[in-house]
Formats: sequence, C-alpha cells, structure tokens
Amino acid sequence: MKKNLLYMDAANFINKFFPFWEKQWNIKTAGKRVRHFCNLVEKSGFTLVAFLDDTNVTQEAIRKWRKRRETEVKKKKRNVPQGAMRLVGDMFRCCGIEVRYSVDADNDDTLAYYAHVDGAMVLSADRDFLRYKGASYQLFKGYNEFKNKQLVLTPQDGTRKSAYRDILPSPPKTATDRDPFKCKMNGIYLRGSPSPVPELGNLHIRLRPLRAALYAHLDINSTIEEEFPVLMNGICVWDKTNVLPNDSYIDLLESPLKAVEEFRNILPQKPMHVSNEDWWKHEFALRSIIAEICCSYSGSTFLGTLQPLLDNMKKPVKIDKREKKSGRDRKERQVSHYRAWRRLQRTEETNMEKRERYMILFPDLLE
Repeated sequence: MKKNLLYMDAANFINKFFPFWEKQWNIKTAGKRVRHFCNLVEKSGFTLVAFLDDTNVTQEAIRKWRKRRETEVKKKKRNVPQGAMRLVGDMFRCCGIEVRYSVDADNDDTLAYYAHVDGAMVLSADRDFLRYKGASYQLFKGYNEFKNKQLVLTPQDGTRKSAYRDILPSPPKTATDRDPFKCKMNGIYLRGSPSPVPELGNLHIRLRPLRAALYAHLDINSTIEEEFPVLMNGICVWDKTNVLPNDSYIDLLESPLKAVEEFRNILPQKPMHVSNEDWWKHEFALRSIIAEICCSYSGSTFLGTLQPLLDNMKKPVKIDKREKKSGRDRKERQVSHYRAWRRLQRTEETNMEKRERYMILFPDLLE
C-alpha cells in the first residue's frame, strides 16, 4: 500500500491555480502552478490523488449550482474560466497525478469513502467532511510552502455545520476524465454562462450548431433539451430549447481553429461599455466551448485542444485610459488597506498565500 496518501478536493483549491485577481486567464501559468504544487507534494513524501465532480448528481447540488450561475449572470462576473475544473484535472494528469472524477455520487461522498477505506488524509477547506460518521481520515483545510520547499498541511480546526451523514456503503464509480456530454444518455444538456458579457447572449447558445453536429456524430437519434441562463432586462432567466442533431457543421469538429474563425465572424462586436479584460475573457470563453466540443469528437484532451486556440488569440490589450483614471483612487485605497493588513500577519505564509487569504476575507475590497 502506498504511504502518506493525500486525497485532494481539487475544486476547493481552484483559485490557487486561477486566482481571482488576475486580469486574464492564463492556462500556461496555471499549469506551472499545478506543477509546482505537485513537485512540493512529491518532495514532501505524499502520494496525491485529485478528486473532482463529473457533474451535479443531487437535487441540492443542482439547486446551489443554479443559484451561483444566476448570480454570475446578474453581476456580469466570471471569476474562473469555462471548464476550469477539467483544465486543472488535465494539468494534474500531465504531472503524473491520478485524477478521479466522481460519476454517480456527490464528490464529497466519493472522496470521503475512498479516504476512509484507503487510510488517506483529506485536503479540503470544506467543513462538510466533518459530517461523516466514523470517518477515519485526518482533515486538512489548506497548505503552506516553507523556505525549505516542504509542503506543510494546515489541520481543519473548524466545527461541523451540516447534519451528520453515513459514509457510502459501497465504492462509488469514478472516471479518469470528465464527460460534459452525458446528454447522450439522459437527453439533458445544462450549462452556465461562460462569459462576463451576458448582455450579448449566452455563448453556449451561439455555438449550438457546432454542438448539434457533435450530437449527430454521437448517433443521438432524439432531441436534446438544452438549458442555459441568459440576461433579459437585468434579470436572469433560463432558456430551454429542444435541439435536434444536425451534421451541417460536422467538418468544423475536425478543425477547432476553423471553428473559431467561423463563429467569431457571426458574433457581435465589442460594445463600447465592455472593458478590454472582460472582452478578452469573452473571447477565451468562445474558444473554451469550441475546444470542449471538438475534443469530445477527436478524443484528445481538453487542455491540449484549447491551448492552440489561445495561442492564436491576440495578445491582451491594455486597460483603457478612462478605466484606469476612474479607478485609480479606489485602487490606491485597496492597496493601502491590503498592505496594512499584510503587515499585521505574523505567519510564515508567502506574500502570494497572504493575498489569497485576503481575497477570501475581503472579497469586496479587491477587483
């Protein structure tokens, strides 16, 4: 049996790899962060397994997911890229780390079961892991890196807030990759809004013809019920449409770059009121959805399909001068507050780790 097993709730640490404060998402930088973490884990003598949700399987999880997506649409915010969890999963696999997607149970239930049975430690800030009756695992809410390049785990010192729950009686099913097109089995395709510019419509809807071609390739013979959140008159509503398979765009499934060119030509132009950084994320989202569809056709990885599409993007433009001028005073106040708070922290955390903790404590004070 492997020693020092560490089972990680990877989605819980997604902001370690895609920090909220970054103006543009950079999957190469995120990949370096994942690799650095994996190197720390190895040097510290742990055997890491990353656990991720394949999909929301309980009504409670779906309700919470819908509420979060509605908030994103109304606030016109998108803090992490479309497909972030699958990207991070691919990054862990590139580092030789075993990745398990929870297929038919909630990821917490799946991770708790295997950690209990395998005698592993659990790395997650989610206090729901305290609710499992008779659990044998140790729970750690975070980690720090010290100067000797060692990973030091932070024990969970919080208290349980949710009701007690039994550990699953039998092994829950897991997979090595996420399948976003389970609609071929249940006839339902439910996604969020991938862009911080929802006033231009949901990009999933714009790319429906390419998805219909994938349905045809998958030999789906019935309609698929697609549902996405859209912004209408300042209110988030859910657009539900029945879609038939159609092979009109099937040739584009073989060429993601041509698909990007094709669909960019029919999308609206950048509105004057949309910031350059939000428009860059909008362009990223377009490529991310196309990569997700095309890799399901080709069988390649999501990360490997997306990277060439991003390499083909124009370099991010600088923030407009008007945006800089209007936000300068507020930015100075934010930096002053952060620096004053950081000086009071008598911990061995790096400045980056302190900044991540500051973002959690004061989410409204940083952009």
